Amino acid sequence: MPEEHPQPVAAVRALAETVELIEGFEATDLADLDVEEVAALWDLLSAISQSVRDVRQLVEDELIATMDEDRLVANGHAYERRFSKSYRKWRNDELRSDTLKWCRFDPDTGEEFDTETALARVADLYNLSGSSARTTALRKGPGIDPDEYAEHDLRASVRRLA
Repeated sequence: MPEEHPQPVAAVRALAETVELIEGFEATDLADLDVEEVAALWDLLSAISQSVRDVRQLVEDELIATMDEDRLVANGHAYERRFSKSYRKWRNDELRSDTLKWCRFDPDTGEEFDTETALARVADLYNLSGSSARTTALRKGPGIDPDEYAEHDLRASVRRLA
């Protein structure tokens, strides 16, 4: 790691060494502690976890900002920058109307589906968990672009490749 900024680098390295010390803890190591000590440990670890998440986000944001391309090789590892959309403020009435038309009528022939088929098509679209699954189903099923029915923010993230 670069030596120009020793404070963040040294702090993270010290944290990594400390983590190595506690990785082997087992329930038996805590058995002799009273409830006050266990609660204090829980509080400390919760605060540390939040701090690590916050700093990791800062580092990820900096990595995203400094990447010239969507892929980067550094320190012998490959990293990939990815973008995804976070949808909000759906115009549900319009979307419902358009998807119900798709569920009831064959888009190629215009013929009305029987009730069982129409309900199955509705279930395929609406019984999904997670917005990513729903937006994919809208694109693949009725060919609906979610961007036309909701506001969205573009989010960037980085992941280390194998």
